[in-house]
Amino acid sequence: LIIIIIAAGARSPRTTLRAGVPQGPILSPLLFNLFVNDISTFLSQAKLYQYADDTVIVTRHINFEDAARSLQCAATVVMNWFQRNLLDVNVNKTKLICFHNPLKYVCLDFPFLLHNSNCVSCKCVPLVYVESVKYLGILFDCGLTWNAQLTSLCKKLRSTCCLLYNTKSLMPLSVRRLVTHALAYSVLQYGVTVFGNCSGFWHEKIDCILKKYFEKCFLWHATSRWY
Repeated sequence: LIIIIIAAGARSPRTTLRAGVPQGPILSPLLFNLFVNDISTFLSQAKLYQYADDTVIVTRHINFEDAARSLQCAATVVMNWFQRNLLDVNVNKTKLICFHNPLKYVCLDFPFLLHNSNCVSCKCVPLVYVESVKYLGILFDCGLTWNAQLTSLCKKLRSTCCLLYNTKSLMPLSVRRLVTHALAYSVLQYGVTVFGNCSGFWHEKIDCILKKYFEKCFLWHATSRWY
């Protein structure tokens, strides 16, 4: 692949790219997907989900230790593939989470390392288990209660309500509607098919926020539910 960089009217000489894909061009996402297309073929005991450069490895088992061992093996396979294809993993952005029944205690004492088979003197630091992780804009908590996601959602709705309330005298109704669709409706609808079946507590809480939102920003008395 031959690339040329053009910036501020200046043109770089032709450069041959022997590994990876350039950042910025329109074709970069497609080229990257082609570049990493075969990574899933090397995994047999785990499922791999990819969206652009976001990669998730998932294993499951009734026993935590067995699931963790399978995940460690799968991660080692993926790390070996990354090394062969000259890709680096951002360890600081890599998260480790165990989804389990929130009513059951799970001892998360299995050390999980991001290393490859060529580690002669392994000094890898074990990843820390987290209570929640954000993937594609949605917060997944370890018990799949959606409390973290809905707490964040309510905070965003309140912030939008406060912003619109303080500036409503400067905006006509049409502009307030556009702001509501852009900042509130989009946040409310994104991922609703995933967390929409949450507890009644969250339904009532979001309903209360939306009613206050419309009453303060539009002087409407809202009665419809959000779901």
